[in-house]
Amino acid sequence: MGTVFPVGALLMPFRYVLIAGLICAAIIFIKRRRYQMRSDRAAGTRAPIRMVRCAFCGVHIANREAVRLPANPDQNRSERYYCSLDHAKQDQLHRD
Repeated sequence: MGTVFPVGALLMPFRYVLIAGLICAAIIFIKRRRYQMRSDRAAGTRAPIRMVRCAFCGVHIANREAVRLPANPDQNRSERYYCSLDHAKQDQLHRD
C-alpha cells in the first residue's frame, strides 16, 4: 500500500503567498487613498476670490466679473463696481 500524499501540504505555501498578496494590496490601497485625500485638501487651498458690491443694487459679485467704471472725482474711491452694464447705466442716470 502506497503512502497518500496530503493535498493540504501542497497548498500550504500558496496560502502564505495569498496572504502576503492581500497584505500588499491593502497597503497599496491605503497609500493611494491617503495620497488622494492630500491632493483633495491641497486643491481646496486656492487663493480666495475678492468680492465687490454693486454700487446700484448691493449684490456681491466676484471682482473679475464686475463692471468697473471710474468714480466721480470728488469721491476718494477710484472705481465703482456694478453687477451688470445695465446697473452701471442706471446708476449714472440717477446720479446726473
